Amino acid sequence: MRADVVVIGGGPAGNYAAGRLAASGLSVTVLEEHRVIGEPRFCTGILGARAFEDYPLPRRAIQGALRSATIYSPSGRSVRIARPTPQAYIMDRARFDQLLAEEANGRGARYRLGSRAVGLEAGPREVRIEVQHGGRRQIIRADCCLLATGSNRRLHAMAGLAAPPRYLDCVQAEFAARACGEVEVFVGQSVAPGSFGWAAPVARDRVRIGVCVMGSALSYFHRLIASPRLAERLGEPVSPIRKRRVPIAPVARSVADRVLLVGDAAGQVKPLTGGGIYYSIVCADLAARAVAGAAADGDFSARRLGGYEREWRALIGRNLTVSRYTRRLLAWSSDEQFDALVELFQADEVQALLARHADFDAHHHFFAALFRLPSFWTTIARRIARGAPPPSVPEPMVSAPAVPS
Repeated sequence: MRADVVVIGGGPAGNYAAGRLAASGLSVTVLEEHRVIGEPRFCTGILGARAFEDYPLPRRAIQGALRSATIYSPSGRSVRIARPTPQAYIMDRARFDQLLAEEANGRGARYRLGSRAVGLEAGPREVRIEVQHGGRRQIIRADCCLLATGSNRRLHAMAGLAAPPRYLDCVQAEFAARACGEVEVFVGQSVAPGSFGWAAPVARDRVRIGVCVMGSALSYFHRLIASPRLAERLGEPVSPIRKRRVPIAPVARSVADRVLLVGDAAGQVKPLTGGGIYYSIVCADLAARAVAGAAADGDFSARRLGGYEREWRALIGRNLTVSRYTRRLLAWSSDEQFDALVELFQADEVQALLARHADFDAHHHFFAALFRLPSFWTTIARRIARGAPPPSVPEPMVSAPAVPS
């Protein structure tokens, strides 16, 4: 079997890239190890409004609009952030993936469901993908391969690429619920060390509860659903508890000869929130353009594909760096510090920054402005004064010169 391009993974990155590649006239085969696109679902499914402005994404998967969120500190102090227009949408994530796949298939991409890629070898003339399907193994040959495998890392080394270096452990389930009309975020070392917990309304009577932590999330998840703020409002679970890892740092290199990494597989995820849908679409679009250009030139070398690497780092690299620093700063803070930070967010000067700079998908504008406020560093200094070491600055992003040029 042969195709111009094989896309491994039928999530948002893989499906969107497949649609763009097929539209450019290339023969595309998508390998998805599960038998149903979008299953099993883990993602909370919150997608910023900007994504629908920037890309032709299926709105039929939208379940509700999100205009506000309340952040709770460990002691129960809170700050509410609200806007008059929708800032994000809660999606039926399985339906979203399926609609993207239908569009790609309608443009000519061929889908092989229940097909698990178990081997990959990039040679001078082609890339060979070994596929397990229905108890049999087959070889698919292609000019190029996109790895859109999410947090699954088994093929990275075969392509000569490293996986994302750091991950959060995340647990989520859906519950029947009442009185949950907006996103609620729970922070603190006693709540979710290194990250946060959340409650996201799916409908008037359902909510998705989840926790991400640096470590094991399950015990913190059970603690959150038993907390006074949630326990009285939650009914029976309506989905099983699901667990997965989410990358919070990008790969050192996302291209090799005839192979590109896209989406979670490349660590193209917001380090502060773990959200990856929007960045997956952004980078899938860039990857599809790079592959189409390489096909026109008949050159799928890492040198030719390196433009993809430079473009996605130029677009989202600064946000990744600032968000990683912010996440480490928050991971270092104590519960008392979170109480103080929530109070700080109630101040008029911070509210003004939120009104001016807050962006669901680009956090660096707001945090860069916040870090310039003396009151922010006064709050942080209280912690340092008690003898705690300052947080370490994250290692710099691997920049474009790492790609052959």
